[in-house]
Amino acid sequence: MEGVPVLVVGGGPAGMAAALAARRHGVRVVLVEAGDDLGGQYWRHLPAERAGAREELLHHGWRRFLRMRAALLADDGCEIVLNGHVWSADRRDGAPPLIHVVVGPPDGNGRPPRTFDPATLILATGAQERTLPFPGWDLPGVFTAGAAQALAKGERVAVGRRVLVAGAGPFLLPVVTSLLRTGAEVVGVVEAAGWRQLATGWGARPWRLIAASAKAAELGGYVRDLAAKRIPYRTGAAVTAAHGTGRVEAVTVAGLGPDWSPRSGTARRVEVDAVCVSHGFVPRTELAVAAGCATGPDGAVTVDDGQRTSVPGVFTAGELTGIGGVDLALAEGEIAGAVAAGGHPAGRAVRARRVFREFAGRLAAAHRIGPGWQAWLDDTTTVCRCEDVTAGDLRRAARLTEARGLRSLKLTTRAGLGICQGRTCGRAVEDILAAAGPGLLDTGRTAQRPIAVPIRLAELAATTNPPTSTAVPSSTAVPSSTAVPSSAAVPSSAAVPSSAAVPSSAAVPSSAAVPSSAAVPSSAAPVAAAGVVVRVAGTARGEPAATTNSPTAAAVPPSVAPAAAAEPAGVAGTARGELATTTNPPTPAAVPEVATPAVPAAAAEPAGVAGTVRDELATTTNPRAASAVPTASAVPTASAVPTASAVPTASAVPTASAVPAPAASAGSAAVAGAEPVAPTAGGDGAVAARDTRIETDRDGSVAGNVRMGPQEDRS
Repeated sequence: MEGVPVLVVGGGPAGMAAALAARRHGVRVVLVEAGDDLGGQYWRHLPAERAGAREELLHHGWRRFLRMRAALLADDGCEIVLNGHVWSADRRDGAPPLIHVVVGPPDGNGRPPRTFDPATLILATGAQERTLPFPGWDLPGVFTAGAAQALAKGERVAVGRRVLVAGAGPFLLPVVTSLLRTGAEVVGVVEAAGWRQLATGWGARPWRLIAASAKAAELGGYVRDLAAKRIPYRTGAAVTAAHGTGRVEAVTVAGLGPDWSPRSGTARRVEVDAVCVSHGFVPRTELAVAAGCATGPDGAVTVDDGQRTSVPGVFTAGELTGIGGVDLALAEGEIAGAVAAGGHPAGRAVRARRVFREFAGRLAAAHRIGPGWQAWLDDTTTVCRCEDVTAGDLRRAARLTEARGLRSLKLTTRAGLGICQGRTCGRAVEDILAAAGPGLLDTGRTAQRPIAVPIRLAELAATTNPPTSTAVPSSTAVPSSTAVPSSAAVPSSAAVPSSAAVPSSAAVPSSAAVPSSAAVPSSAAPVAAAGVVVRVAGTARGEPAATTNSPTAAAVPPSVAPAAAAEPAGVAGTARGELATTTNPPTPAAVPEVATPAVPAAAAEPAGVAGTVRDELATTTNPRAASAVPTASAVPTASAVPTASAVPTASAVPTASAVPAPAASAGSAAVAGAEPVAPTAGGDGAVAARDTRIETDRDGSVAGNVRMGPQEDRS
């Protein structure tokens, strides 16, 4: 765990401005950015090894970005963590959350973890696009406008040769410019807001826009591009369907009424090979919600004049507080950084924030989504593309169940439970359910994602710091003359894995946990003080073969190691629906010096117990500290594995007794009624199940209902 005075999450305009402001006040800063360079989506660009000759043609304020980046890179007091993916914010009372990060490519494996304990935390995670569904929107060739711009800026790739840009908001215009720079033909721009709605938002008290005159100059550049290519710009219309076999070949464009419902008789077909759609943006609030920050009716995080949230020590800046553009993001970032460092913001930044917050209000009013868009959808239209949930499925569930809880409706329909966790469809799902049923009590729940980004179970397990086992004093070492019969099954490391499965020859209740420090003794002295967790056998459907870090076990002298080595196994013992914990276990107690008789040849150890139930999540818990394990015949722990006939949970086991055949066998899942299920894993050890769904309660905690669906890879 790394303590840091100021931690900034997000390397876009707001995050960069916050880091620079904090450094001006002399405070050390760590800036975590998920991309491979600073700049965020707004200043997305080609990598340095193949930089564009005239990069400024695709960016506004490019020189400003270069100055800000150079200042941060040259500052020894600012550590920049690129490709740093924050997967969890661990909430604490009265303090900023712990921030858990894995560093590496988004689809990498074995990415090293880092955990930060910030004195102050600035979240500048930006926003993501909102796209309203329509029939055919899942065809290849239908892009979000942001994806089209990212490909143009970051790769110089055009999404098509003949492209239509549609949706709502001024963001459509820079997308057109980006497409033109990559050689695409833009056949038109379709704005859903009508002239009356646009005039209401932008036309009220127009003199107040003078302070934002820089925006007018930017708009003028986009208008020149449209005029030069004679690109038609239509308002009060939308793409209401896409058509094609195998990929998009044409779209239907229809006129809209004031509520955005299609007007009959206005539909026309336009031939295209790509369509770019965007209906505005929504704040990316996963981490803010996980930290406990309060949000407003629009889903944005609420802040005070110093950009402070409702959580002590947590600040937010940029689109996270409301969609307002780069100028507002820069101003809020500067204010947040200064206040987080214990200083006072510059008056220039405060004035800019006031101007561009008013601009943001006009933007929201002029391009607000009307409720009539649901009339675009028929019952066969796919809304949740990850789980193939249609508009008809959602409407029927809301009507038949009359449920008002979004959580129960999500579980009923599976909407929002796929790999994107509702990022693409969440707002649309909420709107459809609310309109078709009695309404929702917990709107905005689709933004709650305790696991903020995908992470492999092996990487999750690696975030646990394994304790060091208590060393066995040299005075108790096993003398070289002491031999252990080969049938005693003492492995060379004499360590008991805490999560191995019970073979079919030993039925043990799932509650019978095997302590990690119960080592098989020799005839003279204790052998090991701690167990080793090297694998998870008997895991639930689709779990990987290794998910647990392990403490270090004391080695057994070579003279003690038998020829035939088999080791007693451990126990998972998890209950249905438990989430993998990542707590650090205490250090096992030392093993006292107790002399014991030799283990007879007939006393072979049973293999242990997994005790897992079908569909449980793989436990990643390191074993709890076992009490001191004497090397006498009894193994007095909470639930020891005996070396004799029966396998009781807390009884002394005479080491001289033979182990008879068990009376019953429960298989590898030692719970009545459970079936042994083989793990399903990919070539890299990643879990093949892609639709693990984690539901949370209102406070963001796990609701105790982790379910795993069919082993179908939808990637």
